[in-house]
Amino acid sequence: MPGQERRRSDRHPIDFFVQEILGDRTYLHPAINLSADGIYILVSDDRKAVDGDLPMTLEFTLPNGQPIAVTGMVAWVDDRGGQRGVGIQFTDLQAAQREVLDAYVLAPAGGLDEGRVSA
Repeated sequence: MPGQERRRSDRHPIDFFVQEILGDRTYLHPAINLSADGIYILVSDDRKAVDGDLPMTLEFTLPNGQPIAVTGMVAWVDDRGGQRGVGIQFTDLQAAQREVLDAYVLAPAGGLDEGRVSA
């Protein structure tokens, strides 16, 4: 059904960058929201299209300091006024990574309460 919610887990708004490793190139994308199943990023680079058939290698560090390296597939693309958003579903998430993401997404203030040192 159009407009029906397809998400399987809670999403949390985020404001950090994600590295996409593609061959010998690295692209830096702003991330908009995150769940234990996937991430929504903005893509603004020299590629004219996003290939939904190729896996994407992503690396990012959560604001609580936890590094995440994961592979994902494009689940959907949202083009709005020259800005492309891409929903990526994680495909090889390890159990420990899922626990870290669940704890971050479900914690008050996005996991900022625990393990965070204020400057």
